[in-house]
Amino acid sequence: MAGNQARYNISLWRGNSETIEFRFLDSSGAPDPVAVSGSTFIFIIVDQRGVEIINKTATPVGAVVSISMSPTETRMVPVGALCQYELERRIGTEQETWLYGQVIGMGGANDD
Repeated sequence: MAGNQARYNISLWRGNSETIEFRFLDSSGAPDPVAVSGSTFIFIIVDQRGVEIINKTATPVGAVVSISMSPTETRMVPVGALCQYELERRIGTEQETWLYGQVIGMGGANDD
């Protein structure tokens, strides 16, 4: 997949539980899921200095990768579009970034 990474920005509401679902479909436009069985996905968010603030590992179910974050984790994302993320697929010895983009931190005025 080298050179075929897709850019997709995401928004998180700070201080809330968040689950992001990534669904991978065939590139032909058909609604057929991409075969990802046997894969592990790594989801990493880094701040504007490149410091890792969230690192999650997920095993896909079908062609869906779900990343769940706690209120404590989402609160670590600053307000605004100051962070970047990557979603990397690992299978065997291969490692490929499939998605990347900005993380937009929103809200966070709650009291936790």
